[in-house]
Amino acid sequence: SQHRVARAQHERFEQWHRGWLSEHVSSSAERGVQDWLMGEEDEDMIPCKTTCVSVQVKGLHVN
Repeated sequence: SQHRVARAQHERFEQWHRGWLSEHVSSSAERGVQDWLMGEEDEDMIPCKTTCVSVQVKGLHVN
């Protein structure tokens, strides 16, 4: 079904993304970006106004 295909593609992308992050991004840089996205960065940067809303679509959590 389409649901199974979408879930498999999502899981495959997540696995690739985690590997890419670990190879190309330091943990401190990743934390800095996450803090900025969540509005918790104290440096002289333009504040991020991003909001994150999680919903469940056919049993899969998406942001």
